[in-house]
Amino acid sequence: MRKFSLIMIVFILSTTLAFAAQTATPSVDDPATPVDAEVALITGNSVAGAKIQVTGGPQQLSPVYADDDGDFEITVGLAQESENSFFITAEIDGEDKSEAIQVLIVEGEEAAQAYEEESGEDLTAPDQPEVDHDSIETDKLSYTIEGTGEEDTTVLINGEDSGVTVDSDGTFEIEVDLTGNGVEDTFDIRLQDDAGNISSKVRVEIESGTENDEDEEEEEEEEEEEDEDDNDFSDTRGHWGHGHIQRLRALGIVSGHDGTNEFRPNHSIGRDAILKMAIEAFYDDDEIDTDEGDDLFGDVPRGSWFRHYVRIGERDDIIDGESDGKYHPERNVTRAAALKIILRTAKISIITGGNGDFADVPTDAWFAGYVDWAKENGVVGGY
Repeated sequence: MRKFSLIMIVFILSTTLAFAAQTATPSVDDPATPVDAEVALITGNSVAGAKIQVTGGPQQLSPVYADDDGDFEITVGLAQESENSFFITAEIDGEDKSEAIQVLIVEGEEAAQAYEEESGEDLTAPDQPEVDHDSIETDKLSYTIEGTGEEDTTVLINGEDSGVTVDSDGTFEIEVDLTGNGVEDTFDIRLQDDAGNISSKVRVEIESGTENDEDEEEEEEEEEEEDEDDNDFSDTRGHWGHGHIQRLRALGIVSGHDGTNEFRPNHSIGRDAILKMAIEAFYDDDEIDTDEGDDLFGDVPRGSWFRHYVRIGERDDIIDGESDGKYHPERNVTRAAALKIILRTAKISIITGGNGDFADVPTDAWFAGYVDWAKENGVVGGY
């Protein structure tokens, strides 16, 4: 039995596919390549406050935001002994996502060593730091993490510069604040050398048990609010699609935006995300295998979080590539393209050609049949 019904179409097409001006394409600094590292730093400039999204690589990355000068940086994981392809876009509120700019980073020990010998540049990351303890319980609200690493490297905590440098004897100490109330805080420790190379991480987990009356009261209030919200997104109450959104969330098809409790129902959606949502909605769990396959579009790199969805989409004739032979997962999806993806995923047969109900849908357009079906079944209407 499918997880969801065609009511999803009404929700998606009516809440996520709006037309707006397009954010300017960000500029990206040339990264070091080839490198011998597990992670790399991508830097660049965009509109101040713009949301910067990076797709590609072995992990799905949370976005970062450009500072007041428009500068941004984001740490990306690297597939080992491979060419890693990343696509960087910018987006500000009220505008569509920018065109993507592609960055290639080659990871390979031998290639990096050969380039270092030729150029004299340092392209090798520091070794992973070591910590005295990686699992700690304390009744305090702060803790000093002690460890060792490469001399004169900067210690990063959760991707941020801690302001601490490894001493000449190879040791470092960092005091971190803790949440308390039995919460386990997680700290990812990396080292960055003067050339910008970043080590792999060591994770430190600290559970702190201190609790006071004020904390207890706040916790009780938060629990009461959560019960009242009934797992609602904070920005969908009162929205006409609220019920559809909650059903999608309950089924695990959608989640909060960037790890928050906001859904942002009127924002645009990318080609990678719409395909994932459609497959998660209309396929059974055992039909969604994670095999990455071969001979896929050139801009869908092996190891990227969305590759298996694209492989399923191509295999099952849900999607086609663009005229340049690429899929362009980073682009915002149009209403017509989203309709095609959803109806094909739902295995609905469409008659080619249209009946001319909409002035901007020519009867011979490739999407005319999809639009006609959607209109006849009450899924879409005109503007």
